[in-house]
Amino acid sequence: MLAAEDAAPLYTQQADLGGAPAGSPDERELAFPPGTTGATRAAWERRGRLKQAVCLALGAIAVTDQRALDALHRHATDQREDYPVRAAAAKALGQLHSPASRAALTLATQDPEWCTATEARQALAGLG
Repeated sequence: MLAAEDAAPLYTQQADLGGAPAGSPDERELAFPPGTTGATRAAWERRGRLKQAVCLALGAIAVTDQRALDALHRHATDQREDYPVRAAAAKALGQLHSPASRAALTLATQDPEWCTATEARQALAGLG
C-alpha cells in the first residue's frame, strides 16, 4: 500500500505546486493547473491519509519484517511526506520497539513539525 501511494501522482506536499504542505497552518486552497487529470486530483484529495493509516496499522499489528521497517524509517524522516505521515511512522516505530529504528527515530526528533518530533522522542524513550 505504501509503495502504491508513493507512486501516485502528486500524492503529497502542496508546496510542489506553490502551496504550503498539507495540514500546515499556512495551507491554502490549491488551484490545480489546467489539464490536471482526475487521477492527480484524487491523489491530492487523499494527500497522505492512506499512508498515515497504513503506518499506524503496521505498528498496531506489530509487523517487524525488514521491508516494513525500511518503509517506516523512510516515511518517518522524509520531508516530502506530509507531517501526519511522518508522525504516524514515528509512532508505529515506537510500537515496534526495534533497536534498528534508533537512527531513523533520532533523525525524526529533529523534524520541524512538533507532532513528528514528539512521536519520535517518545519512541526513542521506549527503546531505552
